[in-house]
Amino acid sequence: MTHLSIARLVCYLWLSSMAVAPLAWAEPFQPPNRGLPGRREGAATRGCVLGRPSRLVALLPDTNLGLTTEAYPTFFWYMPRSQARFVEFSLYQANPEGDRQLIYSSTLSVANEAGIASVSLPQHSGLPALEIGQDYQWSVAIICNPNNRRGDLRVDGWVHRITPEDDLAAALATANRSEQVGLYASHGVWFDAVGTLAELQMADPEDPELQARWQELLESVGLAVIAEQPFLGAATTPLTLLP
Repeated sequence: MTHLSIARLVCYLWLSSMAVAPLAWAEPFQPPNRGLPGRREGAATRGCVLGRPSRLVALLPDTNLGLTTEAYPTFFWYMPRSQARFVEFSLYQANPEGDRQLIYSSTLSVANEAGIASVSLPQHSGLPALEIGQDYQWSVAIICNPNNRRGDLRVDGWVHRITPEDDLAAALATANRSEQVGLYASHGVWFDAVGTLAELQMADPEDPELQARWQELLESVGLAVIAEQPFLGAATTPLTLLP
């Protein structure tokens, strides 16, 4: 066999291995074996929405429940382009009987563009940390008409704080931020996985690997339709009152 033939064979084998090898950075999310009633996608009605995708979407698994180890996690949703100037974020504490109590609410200004928006629970506002083992319901509402809230476009879901298992805690202690994303995803800790990866991508938005990881994570929970939407980041600003 000639040197040229050997080179071609080596190149072919290398390309073949690349085609079948799994991506080392892929985040196939493993949801916990529990779900709660909720609505992660808003109604199909257009209301004050202008563009497509036209539905408001909470970034959650289809179980409507996301786990976190954080006392003050960050919540993400897809915000369609709309005529609305404000959205309302609300957090409720729920009890086993199904009753719920509003513990936090914030009205946020929004830009007239579509993308991934977020809000973090404030740590220094008197809001208690999320309790371990406690269910909380959260919702986001697009306020199409401040004078008639019946026309709000709304999504809601759940967050449940846990203590990481010993093997996860040990692995996280020696992992960098990029490696932590995969650890959170494989252990079903949704809010920490999506929050850490979003933080990395917003810090380096042109990194193609981070973009691919983000798409992989959202596609793994059935949110491929919004997987390529840009981050709005600071486009949402907490306000105290509606004008």
